[in-house]
Amino acid sequence: MLESLEQCWGRAHPRVIFSDQLLIGYVAIMSNHSILFVEDEAIIAEDLAGKVRSMGYEVAGRTASGEEALELAGQLMPDLVLMDIRLAGAMDGIEAAQRIHREYNLPILFLTANPDLGTDERVRQAGAVGSIMKPFDKRDISIQIDKALNKTFAE
Repeated sequence: MLESLEQCWGRAHPRVIFSDQLLIGYVAIMSNHSILFVEDEAIIAEDLAGKVRSMGYEVAGRTASGEEALELAGQLMPDLVLMDIRLAGAMDGIEAAQRIHREYNLPILFLTANPDLGTDERVRQAGAVGSIMKPFDKRDISIQIDKALNKTFAE
């Protein structure tokens, strides 16, 4: 029962009382999951951040480059990284995701407009927990973020 409380409300307070599998009382601490946005198009990044904030998630930070994403991921340690595949700078999103996953073990959810077979294979090898297709649909964003966080915190 406690596991399901933690999945629903984030972190459950240790003072939870059970009686014959019935929850008598509980104190739950709401935990806003933090998300790092890595998107080189400012308008898209702002739109996506607004949608995610309206769903109750915290925007940990935003950047347009893979190099800065790697740095911010280590500093901020967000619960999830939303990563565009094509970024400003020398490092693309897939390379940045591979390094973030390897160095910090953070889950990556890719943002993509043009999936192709070569890119799909690189995305799978990067250890991504999923992807969201552009243009973004708020419902799809919510479903994919929930799946990514549930998968990550269940492990």
